[in-house]
Amino acid sequence: MKNGIGNLFKALVVFLTIFAVSSMVCSCSKPVESEELQAMQGKTWYLGCNLFPDVEKNNALSSVNYHLPGGMLKWGTAMKIAELDGHHVIFQDLATGVEYPYAFHGRTLEVTTPEEHLGRFLLADVEPLKREISAMSEIDRKGIQEGVVHPGMTKRAVLIAIGYPPEFVTPDPMTANEWNYWYDRFREFVVAFGNDGRVLTVTGYYPEEQTVE
Repeated sequence: MKNGIGNLFKALVVFLTIFAVSSMVCSCSKPVESEELQAMQGKTWYLGCNLFPDVEKNNALSSVNYHLPGGMLKWGTAMKIAELDGHHVIFQDLATGVEYPYAFHGRTLEVTTPEEHLGRFLLADVEPLKREISAMSEIDRKGIQEGVVHPGMTKRAVLIAIGYPPEFVTPDPMTANEWNYWYDRFREFVVAFGNDGRVLTVTGYYPEEQTVE
């Protein structure tokens, strides 16, 4: 009887272990293997917004668009997709040769495709963006240059300065007056706009030197 209970317990442990591993595998980002992404590989692209790599973790970038300190890839930077490794797009800065692995969060891929997501900020021609920024207000240009949010900035300027909020939280930024961002995996901040489409406040976790309340 004891042997039977013991064997049943062992079988249950094995089942739960397999289930847990399977769950972790299923929760990972979907493989990056589309023909559309393969067609983008090797071409020159320009960043349409500032990006913020995690310099302590191999310059990692994420579709969630974390805003960790220590590094900023400036808008207009010439990049190429050097490699598709199944779960990441590996960007390479054409000027420095530095590589930046870009991971797709599972929730991102529930609402969009990798190529649609990248299409929001990868540009084939940077000249129109240069002209657009040069025509912006002083406060817009200041925020874009610094990679931070200031009161009075327009929605478009915020997108260029700190990138897009995650699609699964703010699917259409231009029609929403609150944009939710993650500073890191655990801390969030919200950029709030007035009816005129300009920044009113930033609430939540935002570095002290960047706080605009």
